[in-house]
Order: sequence, then structure tokens, then C-alpha cells
Amino acid sequence: MNITDILKDGARELGIELNEVEISAFMLYLCELKKWNERINLTAIKGDVDIATLHFLDSLSPYGLIREALGSKEGARLLDMGAGGGFPGLPLKIVCPELDLTLMDSVGKKVNFMRHMIRSLSLEGAGAVKARAGEGNIIAEYKESFDIVISRAFSKLTAFLKLALPLTRVGGHILAMKGPGNDLLKEELRELEGLSRVYTDRLQLVGREECAIPFTDRLNTLFLYKKLS
Repeated sequence: MNITDILKDGARELGIELNEVEISAFMLYLCELKKWNERINLTAIKGDVDIATLHFLDSLSPYGLIREALGSKEGARLLDMGAGGGFPGLPLKIVCPELDLTLMDSVGKKVNFMRHMIRSLSLEGAGAVKARAGEGNIIAEYKESFDIVISRAFSKLTAFLKLALPLTRVGGHILAMKGPGNDLLKEELRELEGLSRVYTDRLQLVGREECAIPFTDRLNTLFLYKKLS
């Protein structure tokens, strides 16, 4: 099975029908990711099939929860925290061009790559910022700016929620993508139970689902929180 079929069939399993323009965008992304990865360390995943599945399809796994969270809202603002090579934000932007996307990472070379991809894919309403989420100037600039803040294995669940909370608007959502590792996840959930009530009273878990990544044995756990106040 070629990469195009993997992308089309895999996305279909996730509830997404990719058109030819979107397929072309993913193929360009794949080529540029491999090219840049020879010069800078963007990812340890280097094979075409693994990039298509473990990066692209993996990034699309929260598509359903995002649609559920946003409803009919147009122009929603999404922050991808710790985006690295652009995951999951750029794949989500390819299939949801109406999203207003901000990619954030603390490594300048990775930010340069993401800006290159935004230009190469002609993505309007997308930008990349070199910053750490917990920095005071970032909190001041982006306070309660985003409808959704997302991360893919960026940090522990508790740490991510603390960083994302001030950047999420009231009524907005925080979406954490956690990969395999049940014992580690159980430990994180126990830590979450011990969080100060200043966090637990302001966040409500409104969605939790396990998502199998097509053409892999990978099983993600997705957590969707709503900011109450």
C-alpha cells in the first residue's frame, strides 16, 4: 500500500475524507520534514510509512473531539503547545483550514521549520512562536486567547493543564493527547486528583476516549477538558 492510500484510508477511519489538495499538502510536508531532518533534529521517526502513520494520522486522531468541542464555531483559535515539527497543529490545520492556528515551541530551529511549512503550504491564519508557555510575557500576551489548547505528549498531564489554563478562554477547551504507557498514565491521573482545587474547580473533564491509530498498534488516550472559570 502506498503512502497516499495509507493517508486516505487511515484518515477515513478517523472520520476524515481527504481530498487531493490535502493529500498533496501532506506529501509536501513529508518531503520537507525528511529534508530538514537531515540538518536539524526534528524527529526520530524517519521512514515514509512511520511519518504518515505515527505523525500525520496520529495528529489527526483528536479531530472528532475538536469538532465536538467547537460545534459550529467558525475561526476558532487553536494553540499547539510544544509543537516541535508541527504536530498535531499543522495536520489539523490542513484538514480544518478555518482554524486560526498558533504553533509554539522553545527551540528556534523547530520554529523556523514550522514557519517554512506554513509558507510552503500557503496556510492562511497560521503562525509559529518561539516561546515557553509558562513565560510571563506569553501569559500576558495570550491570556485567555484560545478556544482550544492542545499538546501531544508535551509534558505530564498535570503540568500541561497548569500551563494551558491561563491561555484558554472561559468556556474553551484543553485537549491532551497521551500515548501508550498505561502505568505512567495511571500515575499522572493520580497526580491530577491531588491538584489544588484552584485547578480542579476551574476544569471539567468532558471527554475521554481511546483512539487506535490506523495501520499501527498504537493506542492514544485523549482527554478533553472545559474551562469553567
